[in-house]
Amino acid sequence: MRGSPVKQVQDLFHQSVINKIGESKHDAKEIARSNLTHQDKASTWHNMGKQMGIHSYKTADAYREIWINVFRGAKENFHIKDIENLKSDHVQHYLETKINEGVSKNTFMQYASACEKLSVALNMYAEKNDTGKTYHFSNNISNVRADAHKMLERSDQSRAYENPQALINTIKNETYQLAAQIQLEAGTRINETSIFREHNLKEITEHTARGEVGKIHLDGWVTKGGKERDVFVSKETYQRLENVINQKGEFRIKDQTYYRSLLNEAAKESNQSYNGSHGLRWNFARDELKQFMASGKTYEESLILVSHEMGHVRGDITEHYLK
Repeated sequence: MRGSPVKQVQDLFHQSVINKIGESKHDAKEIARSNLTHQDKASTWHNMGKQMGIHSYKTADAYREIWINVFRGAKENFHIKDIENLKSDHVQHYLETKINEGVSKNTFMQYASACEKLSVALNMYAEKNDTGKTYHFSNNISNVRADAHKMLERSDQSRAYENPQALINTIKNETYQLAAQIQLEAGTRINETSIFREHNLKEITEHTARGEVGKIHLDGWVTKGGKERDVFVSKETYQRLENVINQKGEFRIKDQTYYRSLLNEAAKESNQSYNGSHGLRWNFARDELKQFMASGKTYEESLILVSHEMGHVRGDITEHYLK
């Protein structure tokens, strides 16, 4: 296929037979159930899902938005330009990123279900157009689901690292060590930390609670919700980032290398539980709130300021990080 991720997803939805809006879901279930072999019936719903389309506008809208983001991630990280070339590793990368963003377990499960249905749509499209391609995402999705159960089930507990600086100092690669330092000091999400260019560097300025700091501007295309904002790091970290950009033209990390190996290994070496890169965001929230309150702000005032720096619309979201 050709075109933007939005166009290709729309084409996939309409040109495959996944679009069953207006048709009876009950009848579709009965047909799918009757087509199952005896062996398939051991996992009835999963195998039925492989035969069924999408029957509601709400589900269609939600799933297409997720498919677009899966494809965008594959395009950005793996240079995939045709949605027909998506592979299970690309889907796994997207879901792992969501775990590291600290989404709720229920939200993650919706993402995983949408990715399962994406493989159904791709297989339906391939069969209809006789492309000869097949798509098998289930095993990779199951593996990430298992990781999600381990990490996201602790959502009612603090995921902050016991000693974040020891974790960071243990990371052997200087570039990735700098990424972790930025996350700790600025409270950025992993995708907000993956790339910085010269225009993102603003100035050395004064921070209400921290004194002299470096201001970094986050573009809307990397933030959750597309809302631009400024974040702050120590003067030393700002200058380290500035030096990298001056030497290489940009600062860039591969998030898979970051959270799959380097950060995970650093957690083990520093004798701490691995809480993903998002654990550093928990540390930031707790420490930043303390610094604002130490500067004379009330709890409510501090919570609003920390929420703004983290890119949260509501203070109660930020309070989740303060457990």
